[in-house]
Amino acid sequence: MAMLLLVEDAIIRSHSHIIVREKQLKAGSRVDKVRLINRMNPSWKDLSAEL
Repeated sequence: MAMLLLVEDAIIRSHSHIIVREKQLKAGSRVDKVRLINRMNPSWKDLSAEL
């Protein structure tokens, strides 16, 4: 069973900046991604309901 949660979000107004940010996140290591989430959403709360 897969679990999918939105645990990190950002407001980015430009499509080009969105693409750049997505590529940065994809290129990062799993450890870097976990650190980012822990810094911005330490409880790993599902943010999808807040959008």
